[in-house]
Amino acid sequence: MVQQKEYVEPTVESESEGTATASPGAEQRREAWEKTLESFVERFAFTPVEMKSDVHEGVPLVEGTDMPLSTILWMLSVGYRMENILKEYPSLERKQLLNALAFAAELLDE
Repeated sequence: MVQQKEYVEPTVESESEGTATASPGAEQRREAWEKTLESFVERFAFTPVEMKSDVHEGVPLVEGTDMPLSTILWMLSVGYRMENILKEYPSLERKQLLNALAFAAELLDE
């Protein structure tokens, strides 16, 4: 059964005040990612993704890269095969890709 998520009204602050505008629910998503990552690391004893607050607004990145996990998921969703992704991003290793996908599955299972 799919749970419906509560809509969070965005708060937009003036750029003239020098504050950045976060997307609605960004903090809640980050907390969920961090919780899932902690659980994953406890059970499997390795880190498949990392989150850097200064890179892509702190979204999960494939460990050891600046590639957002969402980019890989998007590429797979539009028909890329793993071999194509690895060919397009030669610095990405198969193990990194598989580990990041395992984390994504874990995240969806939470």
